[in-house]
Amino acid sequence: MRRFLTVLLISLSSSSFLHGRSVIDSLASLAREEKSPVVKLNLYLDLCELHRTYAIDSFYQYATQAVHAAEKVHNPLLLARARYYVGVYYYNVSNVDSVKSVLARLNTNMTPKSRETVILSHDIDLLQASIFMKQNKQKDAMTLYYDVMSKAGGQQDSSAYLRAMNGVGWSNMELGRFENAISWFQKGIRIPVSAAYERDKVRMYINIASCYGSINKVNIAKHYILDGLKFAEKHQDLFSMANGLNVLGNVYIIEKKTDKAIECLTRATEIRKTIGDPFFAVSDMSQLAILYASNNDYEKAIDLSLKAIQLSKDKKIEAKLPFLYNTLSEIYYKQGNYKDAYLALARLASFKDQRYQDAPAEELDELQVKYETSIKENTIQRQQFELSRKNYLLVGAFVLVGFTALLGLLAYRNAKNKETMRLQTALAKEKEENAKAILEVEEKERMRFAAELHDGLGPMLSAVKYNLSGISPSINSLDEEDKQVFEKAMTILDDSCKEVRQVSHSIMPNALLKNGLANAIRDFVSKIDNKQLRVHLNVSGIENRLDIKKEIAVYRIIQECINNVIKHANASELDLSVVQDSDGLSVAIEDNGKGFNFLHSANNGIGLDNIITRVRYLNGHIDIDSREGNGTLIAFQIP
Repeated sequence: MRRFLTVLLISLSSSSFLHGRSVIDSLASLAREEKSPVVKLNLYLDLCELHRTYAIDSFYQYATQAVHAAEKVHNPLLLARARYYVGVYYYNVSNVDSVKSVLARLNTNMTPKSRETVILSHDIDLLQASIFMKQNKQKDAMTLYYDVMSKAGGQQDSSAYLRAMNGVGWSNMELGRFENAISWFQKGIRIPVSAAYERDKVRMYINIASCYGSINKVNIAKHYILDGLKFAEKHQDLFSMANGLNVLGNVYIIEKKTDKAIECLTRATEIRKTIGDPFFAVSDMSQLAILYASNNDYEKAIDLSLKAIQLSKDKKIEAKLPFLYNTLSEIYYKQGNYKDAYLALARLASFKDQRYQDAPAEELDELQVKYETSIKENTIQRQQFELSRKNYLLVGAFVLVGFTALLGLLAYRNAKNKETMRLQTALAKEKEENAKAILEVEEKERMRFAAELHDGLGPMLSAVKYNLSGISPSINSLDEEDKQVFEKAMTILDDSCKEVRQVSHSIMPNALLKNGLANAIRDFVSKIDNKQLRVHLNVSGIENRLDIKKEIAVYRIIQECINNVIKHANASELDLSVVQDSDGLSVAIEDNGKGFNFLHSANNGIGLDNIITRVRYLNGHIDIDSREGNGTLIAFQIP
């Protein structure tokens, strides 16, 4: 591990990076000597693309030269592309106002149908989203990222699609939604791409490592960060290399490997100076401050943290301030300066409150749902288009064959549809009959088993107890230890008799058989622990006994629903209403638990399937309304 890190750090100034440097120098030389304005412009644009993670001053020089060249050749699209790179430069140096000015001047409506325009519009949207991230406007950024993903996926812009997916993960990461962020990064990493787009995955490896480190899964974080650093070296991405070294340094801080942490963070700081990146430079400063604090050098740690905060304020890097104030608070606390720790923590809370107020979890989840829905709608539209196209071709073929052949085909399809419907009806009826038979057999078996327990095992246990009770007067002659054994045996026997009765009544409650459905429900509810679940019961209109099969089925449904609430819902209150009127029997069970996504759940469980099957067995109708966090309502009516 130590050898890999050393080689990696050395490689920043050798091998592939020297090769990349020589390519850029060659392109720069060609651009300076080129006479053709169009060729010169394209060379400068290529330099801008290659030079995005190298020295920032050189990048700005190439971007401005590209703008001058584009103005001379009078190509609006290439001029917009050159100005876009100027905007990237201002973004890299965290000059947000200048980026906004550049974006306001960009116009990509010259050739709306060209692929180059589409790609540039995606790049501009991604740059705007990155600006939102630096301004701590994660919700606005996420909205743009989803929009780019939706458009780029349909327009075959793989680079923009991957970068937007990384942006969605980055937004979640900055909001502390690490599990969501990890899900998006993993999704992006798993997408198979050609070598030309592999570099767009580099930041995903770095970011997912940072997320795992944030939730204290250090080993997984180290695995991803080492892969990320390899890819960053391969693609000569100094920006990701610096971020990766920062994350790796944080891993070493957690592992208390101070020397390795200093090595990583020092190298990361040097790279930041090369590429002129204040947004992430403050992160390196904060990490070094943590390192100083771990060595009890609190003054140096506090001084560096305050400088990082001031740099963030000067550069208007609002997104980093919560992280920096959190670090400062922890350092003050370790120093024993609780007053300043509290003040820093208060500043942190104000930033967090504002952040989550601007981007509540519900709205962020809604953005994701809207994106996924739009993707499904686009897929359906494409399928419908393909289906329509095939239908038109088929109709044309039928016209060529003749009207008679068309009528014959229609007659055949009509007969086939009728046969299909007949088979489906028969299968549905058979399925319904099977379900009824299963439920009837199940109830008969319950009654048989309950009777065996109550009439068989119960009397036998009672006989044993009776016989043992007969010899109880003679145990006084036994020693104390034998008396205790006898008394313990009698206690166990009493408990066994009670357990048999309870199991028998649970399988087939006496209250149901003797007193009807209403009393059985009241008896069942009375046995529920009010401290665990408070039940509000309303039973009305059930004055006469119902058919015994219907009573048993309804009782089982209510029993299953309440058991599901107790086991899975984490609810504190439940409303149960059972009403008999002229329309039939209506039952509603509503809890205030955590709920579940009924419509999108791949597997709703055996219990819920049993409830639905029993309602259909009674020719009833059931409605289930449940959403995550909003409880569950199950209502059914039996005629």
